[in-house]
Amino acid sequence: MTTENKNITNALSRLYQLVEASEKGYAVAACSVKNQAIKVLFKAYAQKRATFKEEIWAEMQRLGSTTKPASSILGAIHRGRVTIFAVMTIGEENIEKVVLKEVLLGEKVAKYFYERVLKKELPDVTRTMIQNQYQDVQQSFDTVQSMYGKNQKKLIVWLYDAEADANKAVDKLKTSGYSIQSIEKRTLPTIQMYTEKSIKVFETALSGAVGGAIWATVGGLLILVTILQTTQVNTSSPLQVAFLSMLGLMIAGIFVGGMLGFFIGSGIKDEDDYLYNESIHHKLILVQVLADASRASLARDLLHRVQLEAQA
Repeated sequence: MTTENKNITNALSRLYQLVEASEKGYAVAACSVKNQAIKVLFKAYAQKRATFKEEIWAEMQRLGSTTKPASSILGAIHRGRVTIFAVMTIGEENIEKVVLKEVLLGEKVAKYFYERVLKKELPDVTRTMIQNQYQDVQQSFDTVQSMYGKNQKKLIVWLYDAEADANKAVDKLKTSGYSIQSIEKRTLPTIQMYTEKSIKVFETALSGAVGGAIWATVGGLLILVTILQTTQVNTSSPLQVAFLSMLGLMIAGIFVGGMLGFFIGSGIKDEDDYLYNESIHHKLILVQVLADASRASLARDLLHRVQLEAQA
């Protein structure tokens, strides 16, 4: 492999790791929300990133690479954190906000990595592939940012089984004062299902252990400062006590956080698969409204009520 190709494959290797983390991150985010519209969108994004990952690996092989990049440990920790935060948050709307915030953070990182690679000298074939992927990443970023909230506006999305229910939701939005220009109704195209297991107990346990270690370290430092302020600094005993206290707290934090993450990961059952399969096989009509942030919750409740009435 030439030096030039080596530099390119090194950059593509880092991008591969990022895209793989993004793929799994979207899958985990989809598991963490109950809104079936967000779930389906995120599963679709996860499948796209899985395709992007394989395209990048194929290009690396074409340029002479023989070793597939390893998975990112930081990505695993972040995915575990998303799952833990979602489980420990009360209220579906609050859970969505937490998950969307984490997804948006991941998408900002993805955009940054793609932009860095595109600044390099690349073969035309490689550049075209990366540019096409970047455009899709930009679109996903814009959608997630709109759902999280941008410029005092927030995109609310919902899925319905029947055309009549979707039309009823649109009419309810109009009569509630939402402009027709802000409302969109469309039938979703056939979506390829993302089939890999999303929630991994290892990731939630690892993230819990890391989080526990961080908080325990902070507590240990506070103990150290307290001991140093209340005892003679030239005495070795207080320092030993402080060190042992910090070590004990770190071990306890790792254990407690790890066990918490383990039980959270183990406790997630088949609800996600059920909700997703129900969405794919039945709920195919998407209604969305770009609402003022102050009225976003009202729009969400309205769309939800229409669905509940249809199920009654």
